[in-house]
Amino acid sequence: MNKKNVFFVRLVAFAIGVALLFGASYLQNKYQKTAPSEPLLEPATLIAKRPDQLVSYSVGPVTLSTTNPVIITGLESSTNFYITAANTSDQVVTINVVMPDRQSLPDWIFHLFQFQPGKVSIPARGETTLEYLVSNEGDGETELSFAISVIETGESGTLPVTIISENSRNPAQVGQELPSSAAVAGKVTNAAGEPVAGASVDLRFLGGRYGHKTTTDESGHYLITTSAIEDLQAYLGTRPLPYPELSYYLIIEADGFELGYLDGLQPAGGETLAADVELVPRTRTITYRQKASFTTDGAYGYSAVMARRDFRRVIGFQYQHPPEKHEPGHFVAIDQDGNEVWRIATGDECWGYDVASDGKVAAGCHDGKVYMADDQGELLWKIQVSESRDLNREVEFSPDGTELLTGPFRSPRADAALLDASTGEPKWTFTGPNQWLRNSRWSPDGSRVVAAFGQGMIVMLTRDGRALWTRSIGEFPTLLEVDKEGNVAAAGKNREVFSFDKDGNLRWRTRIANHVVTDGGISADGTLIVVATVGDWVVALNNRGEIVWQRPVPFVGGNSLDLTPDGELIMIGTTILNRRGTIVWQDEAGGESGVMSDDGQFLAVGDRENSIRIYRRLDGD
Repeated sequence: MNKKNVFFVRLVAFAIGVALLFGASYLQNKYQKTAPSEPLLEPATLIAKRPDQLVSYSVGPVTLSTTNPVIITGLESSTNFYITAANTSDQVVTINVVMPDRQSLPDWIFHLFQFQPGKVSIPARGETTLEYLVSNEGDGETELSFAISVIETGESGTLPVTIISENSRNPAQVGQELPSSAAVAGKVTNAAGEPVAGASVDLRFLGGRYGHKTTTDESGHYLITTSAIEDLQAYLGTRPLPYPELSYYLIIEADGFELGYLDGLQPAGGETLAADVELVPRTRTITYRQKASFTTDGAYGYSAVMARRDFRRVIGFQYQHPPEKHEPGHFVAIDQDGNEVWRIATGDECWGYDVASDGKVAAGCHDGKVYMADDQGELLWKIQVSESRDLNREVEFSPDGTELLTGPFRSPRADAALLDASTGEPKWTFTGPNQWLRNSRWSPDGSRVVAAFGQGMIVMLTRDGRALWTRSIGEFPTLLEVDKEGNVAAAGKNREVFSFDKDGNLRWRTRIANHVVTDGGISADGTLIVVATVGDWVVALNNRGEIVWQRPVPFVGGNSLDLTPDGELIMIGTTILNRRGTIVWQDEAGGESGVMSDDGQFLAVGDRENSIRIYRRLDGD
C-alpha cells in the first residue's frame, strides 16, 4: 500500500497517450487536456529566502538560541519551533521556562504549548532542545516573551520570539505565489498492466492545503505540474521544521479498485518525476441500511454514543463542544429497535463516559459528579468528586469492569482516583501534575492504566496506583491506546502520533501535518493505528509509525472514529473505509459520534439534534 518505488523516466515515454495537465492553481478541481508535449516549467527557486535569523540570549550560565521569526505559512496551519539551551558552566543547571499566558496572546493564535515540563535540567557543558507548537486561525504578527530563570543562580531574563502568520484563510494565494517548476507524471494500471482510465489522481503536500488534482486519460496516463521541492523549502524558510522530510504524496481512486497511495515524491526544479501506480482490484462491497432511530429532547445532543459488546444496548451521552451551557442533561439506553430502555438524568453535560464489559455505564459530568448505572438502568451510586464543583471529564472501566478510573477527585484535590465500580469508594488517589484528567486507557490485561492530563502529561500507573513513568506530549491526547505489548499510542492537538514502549521510552513520533487529531483507534494486534482530524482527514499508520495512507473524507463530527478489532473496517460518522483506506459504504446523513460492533454488523450514530440512528449490515459477510 505504501509504495515508495519512485523512479525517473523521460517524458517521451508518455507520448503515446494524451496527458492531462492541471495548472498551478490551488485545488481548483478543473482539468485541462493538453497535447502530449513537454510541460512548460518555470525556472526553479524563484522565491526569495525567508528572513530567518539565528538569535542568541544569555541568562547566567545558559545561552538560548532560536531562529527568528517563526513564520506559519499558507502551506501550514501550525508549526513547531525550537529553542536550544546550552549550559556553559561545569555544574548541572535547571532552567524554568514560562510561556506567555493565554490572555496575552492575540486572537489569531489558536494554540501555543510546549513539549517538555516547565523545569528542565541541563548537564554540565551540555545542551538541550526546547520544543513548542504554535497554530493559527488568522493572520498577524506578534512578539512573544518567554521568561527564563536559572534555579541554581537565581538569574532570570526574557527570550523574545516573533510569530508571523500569513495566508491562513487563503491558501489559494499560496498556489498563485509558487512557480510551476516541476512535474509529476505516470501511468495508472491494474495488476495485468492494463491502463485504468478516468482515475482520480490527487497530488498533495504536507497537510493537503497545497496540491493539484487531475484524471488519467484513456491510456492511463496523467501529468501534473507543480512546485519543485526546493521552491517549497525556500517558501517555508531555513529554520528547523517539524517534518521528517518535504515531499508530495499521491492519492489515487478509481471505480472497482482499492485506494492507491504513493508517497516520498520529491520532484526537482525542471524535472518531470515519474510515478507509476498499480491498483489492486476491489473485491468486497458492503451495504448498511438504517434499522431504527431514536429522538428525544435535551440541551446538548448526543456527542458520544457507546454500546454493549453484544450491541443489544446503545448508550447516548449528552454533551456538546463548545459552548458550555450548564443545563441539565442525561444519558440514555436504547435497544436495537430504537426503543428507550432507561434514562439517567444528570445535573449538567457529561464529557466522561464508558460502558463496562458487564454492561455497567459510567458518566463523568460538569456538575462535578460521577454517575454509575447497571445494565438495567438502576442508579448504583453517584458521587461529588469535588467540593468546589470541579468538572469531571473522564471515566474509564478496568477490562473486568470492577474498577473505574476518574478524576479529579474530592478534597484535598487529587488528579485521579481508582474507584470500586460497585460502591464508588476510592481504592487509591494519585496527585501529580495538578492538571485535569482528560483521557485514560487500561492495558488489555488490566495490570496498568495510562492517565493523560490537560497540558500533555502522560503517566503510566500500576493497578495499585504506583507511577511507573511520566512523559509530556504537549497537549492532552484524544487518541490514547495501549496494545498487547504495553506500547502506548497518543495523539491530539500536538498534530503528532507518539508511541512509547512499556517502560516509557519513545519508540517513534510521526507528524500528522497540520491536523488536530480528534479521535483514533488501534487494531487489537497493534499493527494499525488510525486517526481522524479536524480537517476531515483520516491517517493510517503501521506499528513502526509509517503512514500507510492518508486521505480526506467528508464527514460530520469530531468524535466518530471506530474500528473493528481486526482493523478491517473503519467507521467515521456514516462512512465506512476498509483497511486500505477505500470508502466501501457512505451515507450522506453524517453524524457527530459513532460506534461499530466488533463484527461490523451494526453501527450507531449520534448527532446534535438529539437523535441516535442504528444501521445494520445487509451483505451478510
